[in-house]
Amino acid sequence: MYYFAYGSNCLESRMLKRCPSASVVGLDYLNDCKLVFNKKGLDKTAKANIKYSKGGVVYGIIYNITAEDLKQLDVAEGNGIHYQRTQLTTSFLREKVEVYIAVKDRTDNFIHPSKEYRDIIVQGMLQFKFDEAYINKIKQLKVV
Repeated sequence: MYYFAYGSNCLESRMLKRCPSASVVGLDYLNDCKLVFNKKGLDKTAKANIKYSKGGVVYGIIYNITAEDLKQLDVAEGNGIHYQRTQLTTSFLREKVEVYIAVKDRTDNFIHPSKEYRDIIVQGMLQFKFDEAYINKIKQLKVV
């Protein structure tokens, strides 16, 4: 099954620790979405999230993973508690992919990501040659 990573799981080495079966399908994007950093992490810093935004685009990496690894990812992402796994259709592959979106009561628009977390995301985006302007937006995030 396909999983769309848009945050720290874009870094392939991190993803492989969580899901050993993961194989990269490629770079893709979701239309009418925006990447935000408002998911409250256990460390009280912001984590990546997606919200609806007409005309927006969220880039990410599609991985092919096993059902067993998806269950492990559900645990790691806090499916049903911190994030809710749903299916969205990507623009390039045009397939339904598994995506995690933060549970509303686990969001806070006044928090910021840690420098370490932001840098992991940037490293993953550089690894897969995301659009330079998109990466620069992430690099410019206010961090704690």
